[in-house]
Amino acid sequence: MPRVAYDPEDYPYKDTGCSLHPQCLTCPFPRCRYELHSGIRKMGVVILSGELTRLRAEGQSVDEIAQRFSVNKRTVYRHLRELLKVALK
Repeated sequence: MPRVAYDPEDYPYKDTGCSLHPQCLTCPFPRCRYELHSGIRKMGVVILSGELTRLRAEGQSVDEIAQRFSVNKRTVYRHLRELLKVALK
């Protein structure tokens, strides 16, 4: 089968995105999950931490937050403690 040489702008690229967003070109995240060393796990922690902070500031309880993200209450407390350490530096 012969190889076809494409110019980059002529390549039939399909923007299928990833599990976080359906299209790469319109993704709202500042970094691609494939650029990060730990990939989706690390990105998920960053997103989760930001959401925890926002929800806690809105007055939601740790129980409500834990149920919303299907995590243990201890996980919520751990993330909040780590965020507090970073904020106090």
